[in-house]
Amino acid sequence: MAHRTWGGRFAEGPDALAARFNASLSFDQALWREDLWQNRVHARMLKEVGLLSEEELRAIL
Repeated sequence: MAHRTWGGRFAEGPDALAARFNASLSFDQALWREDLWQNRVHARMLKEVGLLSEEELRAIL
């Protein structure tokens, strides 16, 4: 396998679930702009329905 972050410091590799989760990082990196956009839109919606204050929204944005 390719070089792993834990690089021999641990006796065993990561749990299979953790390895699968980390396998998607390159895909996640390609979508960072869309992810940020979605988070901002969601925060604005939460403010609109009264679940966030204006101050909380400003802190998020």
